[in-house]
Amino acid sequence: MVSIFKNVVVQLRKWMKFLIILTIGLGIILFVVFSTYKPMYSVSLKGDFLGYTDDKKSLQDKISEYMKKRKSK
Repeated sequence: MVSIFKNVVVQLRKWMKFLIILTIGLGIILFVVFSTYKPMYSVSLKGDFLGYTDDKKSLQDKISEYMKKRKSK
């Protein structure tokens, strides 16, 4: 009975070590991917492709400002 319990504890420790190493490895990989690659957004107007931008917020602000100026004229 004791040897079965001891085997279970040993196997549990092995799996815990494996899961910890796997989690650390995935964390390092995700850190490298997210720090290296930045999102790019496609820009189109009335179905015509204009280009790409990496800052969606500033592009939206510029479009809103342009639309406000256009409405005031």
